Amino acid sequence: MSNSYKCIYWVASKEWRFLMTKSLIIHYDNVSFSNDFSEKIKFDLPINEILDNYISNKIIPKIKDIKPDIIFIRDILSQNAMEFYGLILAHHIRLSEELDSIRFVPIVILSDLDGYLLSRLSLNYAGILYSNGIFLGLCRQETKKFYINNFKKLKKINSIKEDLLGFIHIEKPQDYESNHDITNEWSIYRWNTFIKAQDEALIKNEEKIKNILYFKYQKALYNAKDVQNPYSIDFASELNNFSGKIAYIDDECLKGWGVILEKLFSKPTIKFNALNIDNNDEKIAEKAINFIESDIPDIVVLDFRLSKNDQHVEFDNISSIEIIDRIKAINPGIQIIIFSATSKSENLKRLQEKGILGYIKKDSIGDSDTKSNIENFIDLIKQGLENKYLKDIHNLTNEINAFKIPQSLDISPIDNLFNILDSNAKDKFKIAIILPIYNCFESIVSYYTIPIDRNKKFKIKEEFGEFNLNNDENGQAIGLKIKAIIKYILKDENLDQEKYKDFFEERNNIVHQYERGAKIDIKSSDIINHLILLKELIQKISKYH
Repeated sequence: MSNSYKCIYWVASKEWRFLMTKSLIIHYDNVSFSNDFSEKIKFDLPINEILDNYISNKIIPKIKDIKPDIIFIRDILSQNAMEFYGLILAHHIRLSEELDSIRFVPIVILSDLDGYLLSRLSLNYAGILYSNGIFLGLCRQETKKFYINNFKKLKKINSIKEDLLGFIHIEKPQDYESNHDITNEWSIYRWNTFIKAQDEALIKNEEKIKNILYFKYQKALYNAKDVQNPYSIDFASELNNFSGKIAYIDDECLKGWGVILEKLFSKPTIKFNALNIDNNDEKIAEKAINFIESDIPDIVVLDFRLSKNDQHVEFDNISSIEIIDRIKAINPGIQIIIFSATSKSENLKRLQEKGILGYIKKDSIGDSDTKSNIENFIDLIKQGLENKYLKDIHNLTNEINAFKIPQSLDISPIDNLFNILDSNAKDKFKIAIILPIYNCFESIVSYYTIPIDRNKKFKIKEEFGEFNLNNDENGQAIGLKIKAIIKYILKDENLDQEKYKDFFEERNNIVHQYERGAKIDIKSSDIINHLILLKELIQKISKYH
């Protein structure tokens, strides 16, 4: 081949390479050779538009449609020569999942500055200049030609984790009032990837996560941890065998949390109500208590900081603390779960001292196991619904104490019942039967009867009348004594004496379980039934006197 033909072939092959490589320039009418590129996008941020929203909603979709092989970006994309929107745009391209493989294409930053000066002036976003697949060149036509000619030699990136995340760091947006707002939006997004609730507020929140560079960066960091996301999990099925009433109080209900928890507890056997709090309201506690008293729940899921002032006050003055105290005054059996973004260990310790059931921390930026957080929340809800009988224990105890009976008839042991059952004692159900409940029956027996014949038999005290008990009515067993009191003193044939017999038999089996080899399985419903027996007897005694 002659030299003239070789020259023609070389020139043609270069032009063909130019035509085959789809190049995109993103500019601000500040690239004189923009017409030399296959495609071009003018960056023209409207005055009132948020930068991240403009890039995500206007620029990224155009890039996706063009499908460039290589992207050239002018470093300055506004009238302010110190904003360096081009570097911010480069971050968006790399972190926008909707671009798929396009986000891995080579990016050339066109600048009038060298790398050192550009890095010094664009400090917050300079790291990307040192990441793989990012190149820096002077804003000259020769730069464009060089990178097109050497396109196949350019180092490609294959992984955001390995080729980008180690070089960049995105600070939280300055227009957020507090870190709490960012944490809340991120947590709502993370929880709803599992719960999949639908609501306008959740759509808006997801759009924000999708558009804002800081959240794109956090998503990339989260995904880089290789956390398994089993989105098909049906958490609500964990509550299939549970029933009860759950109240939720938060100043973030309407931002998505209310809908998320409503779906999480979407069971016919569970009644869920939510109250959104205005964090500027001066009567937060009053409104929360009115809400609770309107339909007393079994569980209250409560945010820790409900007022804007809560960030600046001592622990005892935080809005939720007054609410907790007033809930416990209504009924200490109501189970309280704190659901909040706070993570101070001192706060958690003092909340436990207030008698809450537990604490679930909303996902913070950097938390990697949302699934475990939701599972822990479900476990606390199940525990709370299992403990709802404590609410009935408190009510029954109050009803028993409200009856007017002789002062010398001591039923004070019943006052210890709630604390025993609310403890972590291993055999608390058995303890409840053999101590406070049984002791009350013993007090009743001691009040109305006296032992005779070396405690083998008894008789009713003379002050209550003279009665001749048959041999089959007399004996050492407390059940016989209660039966005699019901028959001869209270004269009530309606009281189910067989139930009393069953109770004392159960009590004896507990006391002598090792001797008798009895296997005793006592449930919370058994305690309730026994307490109702005691209440019925105390009520009859009250009427008698």
